[in-house]
Amino acid sequence: MSQEKLPSLPGTAPDGSWRIGTIDRDAADGRLAICAIVARRAGSAVNLRGSVGGTLIGTGFFVIKDGGFATAKHVAFEAQRSMLQAENSVGLVYTLSNGLSVFRPIWRFAIHPTADLAFGIPHEIIDNTTGAAFQSKILSLEPSSPGVGAAVSTWAYPLHKREMAEAGEALHFQPDFYNGGPERTL
Repeated sequence: MSQEKLPSLPGTAPDGSWRIGTIDRDAADGRLAICAIVARRAGSAVNLRGSVGGTLIGTGFFVIKDGGFATAKHVAFEAQRSMLQAENSVGLVYTLSNGLSVFRPIWRFAIHPTADLAFGIPHEIIDNTTGAAFQSKILSLEPSSPGVGAAVSTWAYPLHKREMAEAGEALHFQPDFYNGGPERTL
């Protein structure tokens, strides 16, 4: 499977204009705390490889070590529509600290009644070597809002494509930071 880099889209945030970290405050890549939400075709068995094909629905970030994540309400609604088609057909694709890319099926969502916010709960994934559940890196959020006019960025997956590989269809992700522009007052 070809892994050539896709061309950046307009609005890509330049290196050094953003900062991300995990709650552990360690040298870990903060991107381990962010995941793609992917719908897959219904199959007879759940494939936990993160490289298997599907359709990108949106982005989420972990807020609890056992895998609980936050996303936008509209992303959760789209995921729920796909989940009605087949059990375990929608999940998170993300990279574990050991470098393995995995698909972790979503069990359910709790959706905020007014805000564009939802909380998702994925199924647990067990490390075959240790017998322990994989722990998610938690995104570290600042308790205060950015100042008026401050630059903001978003981590997103607009650069992705489906490719045919020897084993079948595969998704190729190339997430990046994108400028959100200065905050506006209403």
